[in-house]
This record gives sequence, structure tokens and C-alpha cells, in this order.
Amino acid sequence: MKSEADLLVVGGGFAGLIAALAAAENNKKTVLITFGAGSLAVGGGVVDLLGADEANRLVIRPFEHIEKMPKEHPYSLLGVRKVRGALSFFERITKDYGYPYISDGVKNSFMVTPIGKLKPTYMFYEKQHSVVLKESQDIIILGVNGLKDFFPDLLLNGFARQPLFKNKNFKVINLPSPFHKDWDLTSFEIAAFVTRDEGREWFKQTFKKNVPKSTVVIAPPILGIEPEDSVRLELAQSHGAAIIESATLPPSVLGIRLRKLLIDLLKAKGVAIIEAAKIVSSEVKAKKCLALFTSDNDRLRRYSAKEYIIATGGFFGGGAVALPGRAYEAVFNIDFDVPKVQEEWSEKKLFGVRHPFGAFGVKVDSSLRAIDSSGEPILENVRFAGRILGGYDFAAEKSGNGVALVSAYNAARG
Repeated sequence: MKSEADLLVVGGGFAGLIAALAAAENNKKTVLITFGAGSLAVGGGVVDLLGADEANRLVIRPFEHIEKMPKEHPYSLLGVRKVRGALSFFERITKDYGYPYISDGVKNSFMVTPIGKLKPTYMFYEKQHSVVLKESQDIIILGVNGLKDFFPDLLLNGFARQPLFKNKNFKVINLPSPFHKDWDLTSFEIAAFVTRDEGREWFKQTFKKNVPKSTVVIAPPILGIEPEDSVRLELAQSHGAAIIESATLPPSVLGIRLRKLLIDLLKAKGVAIIEAAKIVSSEVKAKKCLALFTSDNDRLRRYSAKEYIIATGGFFGGGAVALPGRAYEAVFNIDFDVPKVQEEWSEKKLFGVRHPFGAFGVKVDSSLRAIDSSGEPILENVRFAGRILGGYDFAAEKSGNGVALVSAYNAARG
């Protein structure tokens, strides 16, 4: 099978989906090749722009730090204007879809985690804004009997150490299970049930029966798996309830909603999506990629395009490979700049420090093309986005979806 396009994007995570969508909006004939669902299914469904500085201190105003970041960091390579451009793009497309993501524009906001901590994040679904928690004196923590990934007592213990919740009044209410069993349930199972008409009615009626009117509620993410908010809106109108959903352990309902939103937009734009396809080889000539190949029952399938974006993730996503003394990108076998001695890849102390391997990745120029030791592009028509990039540590600096969004959008814009 031969498929020609203006742009071929490899990777089904947040970066890959954003790159394909930004390209399609720019009137490029785009093909997206995915091997899996990417990291959205394990993430929190928010955009963390920058939550911690190099000394692991909390960042409140991310742009003040972005302007002073090391030159090899993706934000520095692209510049603040392009960072803001990507954020504006994401804000616009989610608003147009009807599931708007918002931000303060200057400062990070704080979201509730499953252990009762507040996590800094920059952009999030508008109904998840934690300001309602600050304004309310009485807060209900809503559970469901049998949930194994949401524990109200754990939230209570965490809230007791948070200044925001000092002198607040908390009450735990557990709804009965909607199933015959009342054990070993996940938030995803209940959210999938609530997506159906039967489940939606169960939740609304059970909620109204057990929860007082005009209350602020912290709940697990069980209001459905689709990026729409009819249940929350109806309960706000009929019962006066303001519901804030907490993140949970994977699979992430909040992340799945965001992925569904992006997939819907890609389909509406006519982007061809090739699923369960893994790139096994490439055809390169004169510093240009001519084609990428997937394998299906030992038969190679050839996909060609004018340009390519590689958004295959890092070591855990399969986009990067680590061997003794060597680490490299998996599609074009581009070596990372790593210490030859493997012991130097990490620090002796496990927690509270930044490990060198956290920033391993493809070294790129300001156009997001891979470069060699002399700074020359290795491939002129291939750009990289997301976790495969070097120069930043998404886990330590809390910038995962931020770098993914910014690099993917700008890679697609060329």
C-alpha cells in the first residue's frame, strides 16, 4: 500500500494528535500513524506548562521562568511567542468543540490529586477550576462503594496539610455501587456506565438522593468518558451542585476524554488515521526521508510524504531505546548525547534530584529538526515533537503536555 501526503505524523499520544490537527488546520493533507493510545490514557487530561524550576521549587508564574531556561530546552529553542501561539491554538480548538480548556494567562492554577495534594497546572477543562474550593466553606468528598482507585480518607489526610483547606468543613458521602458487586471497581468502569443513558440516570438520581443541594463536591472522574458535560451541567442547574473531579490512577478518564476530543477533531478535518501500525524501517536519501515502512504479517507497507513529524514518545513509549553505553531514537537510529559510563546516567540519590536520563532525547534546532554535533540538520524534512526531544525533564519540571503541545504545534506549522 502506498500513501502520499503533505505530512506524515508518527505517534498517537498528545504530541502526535496535536501535530496532525495543527497541520490539517493549515490545509496540509495529513496522515497519522499510531501504534498505541499514547500517554493520554495515563495522564491527568491537563496541560502542565511548567510546575517546578531547576531547584525543584514550585513555579507560580511559568513564563517568567521560560524566558530564562537553558538554550537547549524546547521552550527556549522556540521562544515565548511560539509557546503562547500553541497555547492559544489549543484554547481555541477546545472552545470550538464545546469542551473549553482555560488558563489564567499568567499564573499556574492548582488541581486536586487523588492523595489530597494540589498539583500546579496551566491549562485545564473550565469546570475543573479549583477556585470554587477556595470560595466554599463546606465541601463534600464523594465516593462510590467498592472503588479501588479513589479513597476519600486519603484525600482528607492530604487536605489537612494544605493551607487552602485550613478551617474547611469536609464530609464524606459514598454512593451505592451501580452494579451487583460493590468491590474492585474502577472510576473508568463507572464513567463508562454513566456515559450510557441507564448509567446517566442512575448517577443523577443517586446523587440527588444522597447529596445535599447547593454544595461543592470533589468526586472521582465518573461523569462519563465522552468530552461533553451534560451530567455536570444538569446537576448544577437542578441541584445547585459544583462538581470538581479528581485525577485517579490509570486508566485516566480525564485523559481519555481529551484524547476522544482530539480524535473527533482529526476525523472532522479528514485526517487519515492508521492504527496499530509500528514503523520498522525508513528510506532516506541525501538527508531527506523518502518513506517510512510498517510491517503487517511480514509484508512491508510504504508511506511517503513531503514532510514527517516523529512524536513516538520516550523510553517508556517505545520511541527511544537504551543499551549499555548508548541511547537512541527508534525510527532513524539517531544517537542521543549520553555519558558512555552507564552509572553516570543517574544520581545515587533516588528522590529529590534530577537524573540525567530524564533529559535524554533527540537534540534539535529551532525548527525541531535533529542536528549532529556540528549543529547541522541530519534530516531536512523530519521534525521531532514531544517526549522524544532532549533538553528537558518533563517529570521533574512538570511540563509534559506543555512541551508536547508547543513542540507539536510548531513542528506542524513548519
